[in-house]
Amino acid sequence: MVQALAVQDEASLVGERCLHAFHSVAKLSDRLSKVKLMPRRPELIIEQARERIERIHEALSEIDYLCSGTLLERMKVCGKPGCRCAQDPDARHGPYYEWGHMKGGKLVHRTVSPEQAAVLRRAIANYRQARKLMQAWEDETERLIDAEAPRKS
Repeated sequence: MVQALAVQDEASLVGERCLHAFHSVAKLSDRLSKVKLMPRRPELIIEQARERIERIHEALSEIDYLCSGTLLERMKVCGKPGCRCAQDPDARHGPYYEWGHMKGGKLVHRTVSPEQAAVLRRAIANYRQARKLMQAWEDETERLIDAEAPRKS
């Protein structure tokens, strides 16, 4: 009985602490919602955005090969009745490389050599990086527009 009371007292003490912590967090969030952050100076925003755009230009200028699409590496079964490739997946023929990309609004697949596949692998990675850089450039341009000509409220 005494042990049960001790556990009950401890549980109520923990509950009170949790309630106190909850109220403290609520008070803090109320205070933070009333605090107004000072706006950053437009000159600083413009300078930083222009520096970021310059770094994006430099990164884009270093790209040489650029291709969209997907490079597939395939192992094939030849279909000859006596060939091991029909039963043993490790004995399949290849690798054969296939590049799939959009051309004229249609998906086109093309077989490429291992040497071409190495170049395409780099070109596809460059394409994906260039898309990310272009999105960052667009974001920085929007930031510049907002800093140079703020919206009317």
